[in-house]
Amino acid sequence: MTTRGTSEHAFAIVRLDWFEKPVLGFLEGDGPNIGAGPVEITVKEIVMSEGEARAEVKRLNALKAPQGRRYYWQQTRLFSTGGSFGAEEPAPNNR
Repeated sequence: MTTRGTSEHAFAIVRLDWFEKPVLGFLEGDGPNIGAGPVEITVKEIVMSEGEARAEVKRLNALKAPQGRRYYWQQTRLFSTGGSFGAEEPAPNNR
């Protein structure tokens, strides 16, 4: 696999929702929804600074915890001009 395009660090804010019964489509398909048993995973947004990610996760956890939701952040890569680590050619910019 060849690295194509350039990437920069970004930070995903991820929400986990717990349900009493397993989510339909458990580990099937390739998106857009991710259900893992009684948990559904949603990428809420991508931000460009770790500090912003931490602050937003803290704010959301204080606000949404009573609703059975929990937020996390995770560092990731953003290929803002297209492409990915597995791409043979850089993807055209579709903005």
